[in-house]
Amino acid sequence: MTDVFFTSQSQVNARRRVQRSEPERPVTPRDGDRRLFNNREVIPERPQSAFGFTTDDYINSLRPPTARSSVERIAVPPTRHGRPFSGSDRPPSGSTSSRIKSAKTVGEVIELFQEGPDSTESRKLLKQLNRVLKKRERLSVQERADIQEVLGQFFDFDTPKLLITSIKIILQYQLSSSATANAIRALFKLSRKKVNDQHINSSTIYTLTFAVIRKIMLNTEKEYDDILIYAIAFLKNAASNKSHTGLVERDGINLTTELIQIALDRNDAKVDQVLIQLTGLLRQLAGFPDISLADHIQFIVAELLTIKGYVEEITFNISRIVSKTSLLQEARESLLDIRCLSVLVDIMQRYRVKLDILVRIAFALGNLCTYSDDARCRMAFDCAAVPRIMDTMQMIGNSLVSDPGDDIIDAFAKMVRLVANLAINSDVGVIVSGQQTIACLLPVLETLVQRSGNTVDEAMLNSVAAITNLSFYFNQNSVLIDLYPQLTMTMLKVVSSPTIEIQYEICRALGNLSRTSEVRGILTENDVFLELLELLQSSTIEIVEAVCGVLLNIAADEDLFFDYHKMLSGIVGLLHQEWMKTEINVLAIVLKDVFNLVLNFKRQLRNDSLDSLRYAMDGLVSVIQRDDTPDLLQSIFVRIDSLLGE
Repeated sequence: MTDVFFTSQSQVNARRRVQRSEPERPVTPRDGDRRLFNNREVIPERPQSAFGFTTDDYINSLRPPTARSSVERIAVPPTRHGRPFSGSDRPPSGSTSSRIKSAKTVGEVIELFQEGPDSTESRKLLKQLNRVLKKRERLSVQERADIQEVLGQFFDFDTPKLLITSIKIILQYQLSSSATANAIRALFKLSRKKVNDQHINSSTIYTLTFAVIRKIMLNTEKEYDDILIYAIAFLKNAASNKSHTGLVERDGINLTTELIQIALDRNDAKVDQVLIQLTGLLRQLAGFPDISLADHIQFIVAELLTIKGYVEEITFNISRIVSKTSLLQEARESLLDIRCLSVLVDIMQRYRVKLDILVRIAFALGNLCTYSDDARCRMAFDCAAVPRIMDTMQMIGNSLVSDPGDDIIDAFAKMVRLVANLAINSDVGVIVSGQQTIACLLPVLETLVQRSGNTVDEAMLNSVAAITNLSFYFNQNSVLIDLYPQLTMTMLKVVSSPTIEIQYEICRALGNLSRTSEVRGILTENDVFLELLELLQSSTIEIVEAVCGVLLNIAADEDLFFDYHKMLSGIVGLLHQEWMKTEINVLAIVLKDVFNLVLNFKRQLRNDSLDSLRYAMDGLVSVIQRDDTPDLLQSIFVRIDSLLGE
């Protein structure tokens, strides 16, 4: 007897095993209020808020002991070089602009400041002061005090432009440590409000701030202080605005990575606080378009976390970095390092009850396994990760069944996607299919079909994709085989889902499951069978192809009883479709359906049905005779023609 066609394993390999490459990305919103420490960054010694200072507080905190007191300054008119103005010393006549341009010394610029210039004149004076300072190699103690006093009057958050210009001068010329501290605090306060972003987006400010941070961190004679935390937090806030390209232009990623290395080498008492802020900054920088951490990701993941022993807040930031960078090919190749994969799997297991960390690590690992067979093999064999991944998925699945909230559903969606992509490799897939924990797919699926929403759809899609990939491995050790009937009945509840992707994935899964007689029996029950035939009318060619794969297995079973005429009628309708003449792969499956059906059930088919089939076949002769038509397709056509002629 002529052999029937089944859905072959080569077809399954090419078409049924799915790479879930476009999942919903983990939600990573910006820190809403740009606080120094967000709700995950609560540490025992939080830096005190020091933003209540007034201009007078600023001046008094910076004035050295030798500086004149404010009382003296009020009692006498403005002075030049410490002497009261005499009649001959009074300011020369002429426009203010020309006098500003002609000021060549610090004293002359200070004198003009003391005359109470308006805001426009103040901006010009600040620029002139900067020009004068560029030409000076050293400043006296008195000059530093005078400059600090003048700049102090511009520490007004209602005039951010003047404030930023003053801060640049303070940081560039390092007037004093207390002036630097207040400048950094002011920058941080400005950065907390998005309205100030346009003022702080300055490459110069970023460069100077990095210099301050580096200087503090390299000073081994002094412990880290709060100003260091504020400086890094300012950069982190600035980096939350992706239009701040100055941070990228100033090589922010390399500088931040260097600072992390310095912090690890020094291991100060506050190193964890510093690393929380630095990894937070790196996390924000990783979100810039076209930014790659490929050169640093191994250090960040493998070395930093290994040295710091998985501090939760640092781990959280790194999980966000990895989830972002795993979308880029260069970074994915770097993450294939065995050390990185081992650390990521360890994080997944260690923090499996911390869903905000787990979901990002699972997302990243799923991305790696989407594109790389090396990732699948290394995780399974070098990292021995399959049992740990499956245990974690089962734990999340059990939680979902008992309390199906959106967060736990999202976490399961990422975990089961990872499992589905691992199973693409045949050696790994056999191992995964033999894990007892894979049985959790059934109760999870039964729970999901009763719910709706985008998160549910993603979890449903990835769960069915896992079933598709794992059911490819038709071996005795497969745990899912005994669950095929229940899985089939559960999936059939949503086979007509309004989500096209879910329809398609379920039909692909049924193509594998229908290789068992019990599932074929379920699929040929009247209502179910009619529902499958209705999907042949889908406008999505991929769904039509997948349904034909299911029908192929049904028609191969000569012991089945079903509505042969309706099946043939549906198939003949496809053969009349104009698009079928160009979709050769689909046409091949449809003709195999026809062959199985005619071979096994010709006696049961009515003559009018067979005549309709002959007419449809005649319309395909020109396609079959084309030079580019595969030999196999031509052979099937000839065999069908022979059967019809008997």
